[in-house]
Amino acid sequence: MVDGLSNANVAENKLMVLLNYVNLMYDIIFQYGVRGQSKSGPQNQLVLKPDLIEQPEPIVFAFDIECTKMPLKFSTAASEQIMMISYMIDTQGYLIINREIISQDIDDFEYTPKKEYPGHFHVFNESNEFELLKRFFNHIIDVKPHILVTYNGDSFDMPFVEQRAQFYGLNMFNEIGFRKDSQDCYLSRPCIHMDCIKWVKRDSYLPVGSHGLKAVTKAKLRYNPIEIDPEDMCRLAVEQPQTLSNYSVSDAVATYYLYMKYVHTFIFALGTIIPMRPDEVLRKG
Repeated sequence: MVDGLSNANVAENKLMVLLNYVNLMYDIIFQYGVRGQSKSGPQNQLVLKPDLIEQPEPIVFAFDIECTKMPLKFSTAASEQIMMISYMIDTQGYLIINREIISQDIDDFEYTPKKEYPGHFHVFNESNEFELLKRFFNHIIDVKPHILVTYNGDSFDMPFVEQRAQFYGLNMFNEIGFRKDSQDCYLSRPCIHMDCIKWVKRDSYLPVGSHGLKAVTKAKLRYNPIEIDPEDMCRLAVEQPQTLSNYSVSDAVATYYLYMKYVHTFIFALGTIIPMRPDEVLRKG
């Protein structure tokens, strides 16, 4: 066990060295200009470009969904509904409630697991799943995020939302511009989709059994997230809706800050030296 921890620490140190190197290369290539050899001056000079010091500040939209489920079965979009959608937009949190499933209205509340990870949530109590989806799509259109962040979104959240929208005659591509490509990735031309589990599997150096969001939160964000047995979720929607709301937003908080602390800088730095879209750098680079 000690050897395992030691190897993990060594791997994490190597990753930090790589990140520092990539960041240094970014500084040199993009913040400085290189002057070549001339007869009247030194051979090579690094000249600061003051107009390129600051990084861009994209609008980041991280979301997670909670769904109904039958006992001892996985949620399927063909027969289940979305109970809640929680999301964060540049540290501001939002929660959309499906009141057909949740037994009472939820007031605005705060979920801040650590002071460096604040989460103040404004709640929309919608009458049914259709109104929940319309609220979600409309908010994306209003905000126009540059980056959409999920955790395992390619495999679960995005296809589930797409299929539930189809049930009500809504086309997710027409609504927000996202659709599945030939490799089962949900991509859009005007907005990047960053599925954090891709980074976890390839670049986090966490063991295979620790790729769930809760385990990653403990290892990388260093706090214990709220955990609920999936078999209790539908019961809590009726008996303890506030408890379920806290659980829902905890996933959005973890997804957002995991992305901002680790994935964003890593992919942004790699994107300066790999000639690919950020989506492709994350999944293929």
